[in-house]
Amino acid sequence: FEDAPAKLRDCIKVMNAHKVDFLIELGDFKDMVETKEGTLKCLDDIEKVYATFNGRRYHVLGNHETDCITKAEFLSRISNYGQGRAQAYYSFKVGNVTGIVLDANYTSKMEEYEPGKFDFRDTNVPPDQIKWLQGVLDSAPGPVVVFAHQLMDPVCDDIMRINNAEELRAMFEKSGKVKAVFAGHHHIGLAPNVHNGILYYTLRAMAQDAYPENNSFAEVELYDSGRIVVNGYVKAASVDKKI
Repeated sequence: FEDAPAKLRDCIKVMNAHKVDFLIELGDFKDMVETKEGTLKCLDDIEKVYATFNGRRYHVLGNHETDCITKAEFLSRISNYGQGRAQAYYSFKVGNVTGIVLDANYTSKMEEYEPGKFDFRDTNVPPDQIKWLQGVLDSAPGPVVVFAHQLMDPVCDDIMRINNAEELRAMFEKSGKVKAVFAGHHHIGLAPNVHNGILYYTLRAMAQDAYPENNSFAEVELYDSGRIVVNGYVKAASVDKKI
């Protein structure tokens, strides 16, 4: 993780030059350290680098966000565009495209992850968030892109997948609006997969392996025709699909 600031600077240099509409990180944003003080310093340091992006920026909560601090503590130290206080799950709009950010950091008992009180293999989107999600899908005026830390891709290993992923995929498919689902969590990445007309893309972790030979970030383009282009940088996969 000590290479992460340099890797993130490389990403932001590209994204600032290309003037992308927004930048989003897919979770496990901070290092896994033993003390709260060390964790908060790590979080503050990487957030300062992230803040050098000249545009809208957003966060997704990963399971490692709560390995030493609470969700509330994490959210109090970051910033999401347009939010007075950063939220764990939310939606946003860019033109006619709706972005939906999910928080699957809940146990099977639908209890929020707390430091030392969760298993990364037990991940769920709770009923109240499901209800909220349905409302956002219903009201979305155009294409929808979903972001989560844990995977919903039907071809991934079970331990990497949200327990109620099948329910979520059914909602996405029924809406007819969801074009792509982006996730992190599986640090070595996963081959992009189109399932029932939706692209499932798992980004290789930026922190995976040493810099400068290794890095991973991507630029996504959506077209009115339904075409989705993912330009992967360094070790990130690239995609060009008509959805």
